[in-house]
Order: sequence, then structure tokens, then C-alpha cells
Amino acid sequence: MKKCIRILSLLLSVVMLTGLLTTVTFAANYTTNYKQYSTPSSSDYAYWDGSRVVRASGTTASEMKWMQASLNWCIANLGLNANYLEVDGSMGPASRTTVIAFQKAAGLTADGSFGPACTETMEDIQDGKRSLTWISASDSITVKPGTTSTLKIKYGGTPIDSVGGSYRGAGLSVGITNVTWTNDECSATIQITASSSFKQSGSVTFKLLNGSKTLNSKTITILPQSSSDGTYNLCWPVSTTASGYKTITSSLGVRNAPVAGASVNHKGIDLGIRTNSKVLATADGVVQFVGSNSARGKYVVIYHQSLGLTSVYQHLSSYSVKAGQSVSKGQEIARSGNTGNSSGPHLHFELVLTSSAPSSVDCAWASGAKLLDGHYANSLINYEFRK
Repeated sequence: MKKCIRILSLLLSVVMLTGLLTTVTFAANYTTNYKQYSTPSSSDYAYWDGSRVVRASGTTASEMKWMQASLNWCIANLGLNANYLEVDGSMGPASRTTVIAFQKAAGLTADGSFGPACTETMEDIQDGKRSLTWISASDSITVKPGTTSTLKIKYGGTPIDSVGGSYRGAGLSVGITNVTWTNDECSATIQITASSSFKQSGSVTFKLLNGSKTLNSKTITILPQSSSDGTYNLCWPVSTTASGYKTITSSLGVRNAPVAGASVNHKGIDLGIRTNSKVLATADGVVQFVGSNSARGKYVVIYHQSLGLTSVYQHLSSYSVKAGQSVSKGQEIARSGNTGNSSGPHLHFELVLTSSAPSSVDCAWASGAKLLDGHYANSLINYEFRK
């Protein structure tokens, strides 16, 4: 009997020890140390489709653990409003919920799939290149002198405890009103008052704040309205006597490169005119650069201070102006040609939003300069110009 009791006691001890070992071995892992796992590649993704985990064929368990641990890191360090995930390499329903919270906070499409966009954004956040916030607003606004205009801003992310901003520009007064806070998307209204003396472009910078720290910001260019209908009232850059002066052979935006080395994201329009056609200044301004290189061929760059614009003319055969020279709207500045990286005789013409004179010939690609876009680019002939 005693022997049976000793055997039973031994068995109970084994059972208890086994249970203890099981508890230790399989304790939930809520780590924030994403660095111990493999970083997903640009082709990796994983998500819960409602019944099972879907992932790329090459996505490993270690890479999915990186996703989960990175989300936990955002919760612990950035205040992401979501539940910690068990880092088990299985992107189940709980992971989907937390991924959606991250996507909303970062301004990504909230589809619950941790794919390349999430990975790239997460790495930027971890490296300190961006915060877990987003701002959506127009790049520019045109304001009529002597009036007040409003600009809607949408934003979100975490943790934001206030908004603010700054502005610059003679004759401008800017304030923030109608600030609303919701869990997913917040909004504010920028109120811009321009006095009758507002003649040059200015800007307003909207900031998301946490205490004294700026989490994110966006700068919006403020342009003076130069005519009663809100257009810039520019001159067509080619003489109307030139054959094909209205023929656009390549529009602004994505295209197939016409010749090797040409841009596939076209930053202007091409006008199919013959060599030696008159090229005209699109508005009053000052010539900033005159020169030549292998890509643009012979070119002229003009800064139009009163409009906050810079105009660029490329592939010229000759020019009749020099840097520093003031020019008037409609004045001949050059003759068209086929110089540089060109598929045939034409004029490449582009407009750039610039709040100050460009500092280099690469003004159209310089930091802070923005290509004229939106409704301007979409109706370049009818809306922008007066022939």
C-alpha cells in the first residue's frame, strides 16, 4: 500500500513538473524587440482574410513576427491605440485589428494587410524619418487680395495633443479654426486673409504637435490671384503664327519615354513646332538662367515673382535674352529647336510653383519647388492661358 502511495506521489510530481515546464515553455510572447526577427522584403505580405492567414509564398514566420513585434513597439513607444499582439508568427484576427489601427494612424489604406507599404512606413518610423501621423491638404491655394479664403486640412495619427503652425508673406494673416478631434480622422480649417497689398506668394505651415515637439508638418503655398477669374492670365509660350503652336505632342505626367534617357514622368508639355519658331515669355519676370546641357539642350528659366511661378523652356535653337534681364509677357526670348535629348523639333515648356527665385538651373526638381498640378495641369490650355 505504501509502495502504491509512493508511486502515485511520484506520478503527481511528474504531472505538476510537466505542467510547470509547459507553462514556462509556452508563455505568451508580447515582445517589442523587432530587431531579433527578419525584416520583410518588398514582396512580403501577410493578412487574415476572415477564415485563414494569407501570405506571400516567400514570407517566413520570422518576418511575420517582425510585423507583430514592430506593431507592439509602436504601441509601447508611440502610443498607438491598439492591443498588444502575441508574437507567434501567425497574423490572425487580432493582428488584423492592430494592423488596421497602425494603417489609420500612419495615413495608409486601412485594409488590414501588412504589405510593402506598411513595411516601408514602419522602417521609416523606426529610423526616425517620420512620425506615426499624417496630413492631407492641397499643395497650394490661390487667394484674391482684399479677401479671406479658407483651406480644409485633414490629419490623424498618435499621439497628437495639439495643432499649430506658422506663415510668411507680406500682406497675409493666417489662423486655425474649427479644429475637430475624432479617433480616426481629425480636421481643421486654415483661414487666410490677404490684404490689398498681397502681391507676392507666401506660405503657411501646418504642424501636428505633442507638447513642444513637432510630429509632422505640411507647407502650403499661398498664391495671389492675378485676375478676376482666378487664373494667372499667362501668355501662350509660342507665337500664334507658328505652325502647330497649339499641338501638344506630349502631355504632363506619366508617359512612355520618346527617346532613351528621356523622363517617363513628364514635368511639362511638349509643343510640336518647327525649328526656329518664336518662343515667348509666358509672363513678366526676370531671366534666372540661360545655358545648355546634354538633356535639356539650350534652355531659358524665368522667375515670375508676382505670381510665385517659374517657367522653363527647353530644346531651343537659340536665345535672345541673358541671365538677370527683365522680360515682359509675350516678349520673344528664344527660338525653338531640337537640341539636347530630343526626339524631334519641339518646345518643352513647364511651370513650377516657387515661393522664391530658383537657386539653380534644376529649379523644377529642387526641394521646395512644386510642379503646377491639379486643375492647372489638367486644363493647361483653357484654364491657364489667354492667347
